[in-house]
Amino acid sequence: MAGASDPQSHTPQTPGSGTAGDQPITVGLASTESSDGQGQSAHPVAVAEGFEGAEGLAGSVPSVQADAVARLAEIQVALADALEAIPVGLLSDAEAVTALKEVEAIGRTVDAARVTTATDVDRRARVLGREGLAWRMGCRGPWDVLTRVTRVSAREVKRRTKLGDAVLPRRAGLAVLPPLFPVVGAALAAGDIGVEAAELITTGLGSVSHRAVPAEVEVAERALVATAAGWITPETEILAGAGVPAAADLIRGMVLQWQAILDPDGMLPQEDLFEAKSNIGFGQLKNGLYPVKGGVTPEPVRDDEHPL
Repeated sequence: MAGASDPQSHTPQTPGSGTAGDQPITVGLASTESSDGQGQSAHPVAVAEGFEGAEGLAGSVPSVQADAVARLAEIQVALADALEAIPVGLLSDAEAVTALKEVEAIGRTVDAARVTTATDVDRRARVLGREGLAWRMGCRGPWDVLTRVTRVSAREVKRRTKLGDAVLPRRAGLAVLPPLFPVVGAALAAGDIGVEAAELITTGLGSVSHRAVPAEVEVAERALVATAAGWITPETEILAGAGVPAAADLIRGMVLQWQAILDPDGMLPQEDLFEAKSNIGFGQLKNGLYPVKGGVTPEPVRDDEHPL
């Protein structure tokens, strides 16, 4: 097998021993081999290129699903060609709007895959010791692995994995637990809702779920997802505009309404949020001085006092 003489070795290469990023590191072929030795796939599995630590994965044994990973590169090229061929600025109004709609649909599907794959790698990289993915790639931990491969910020990595933990099945020892929000997960995977709507629903309902009746949280989840996706369900069929997908701003307001319904005792009075409070702060050192910023509220005037 290309990449290592011992497929079971987990010893990472030293920084100077590989040339990650110069070319893909092929770790094997997706095998559909039968008992007579026929049927091997023609798709090599390129682990990665263009990120540090790829050499640590050389020698990994390919799974029977390796073809699906290999085809992603072909799909990416075909998609890039199709998007480049769109004559932006030369389309009719109807064509321009349709192109926008279709590109956004593609983006929702890709965003869902970003969430699932990032969460999967995050969980693999949390395995400690030399068997762990992070150690084999020479990384400090899961976020180091994810930021190197994806080239996004740690903040974006946290955003994706947090959503993935809410909508994907979870492991507890040897058991596999169902997702916290399965309806959101199904709609996200199907491309019916976007990441923003999914985050609003899972974060909003998750903040009150421990104080609410589980069955009522499930109703709220179905109603919010149906509204965001434009589904007609028993929860939405009586609403005006049922069947028309709602924008994320509308979902944000609906989540707040559901929070008040699910946890009415948990809604704090709003007056304190808008009440003026004294504050003081210091800016960054500049020209030998720390600028002072802030404000103070006026002293209440007693009945026997008069302002000047």
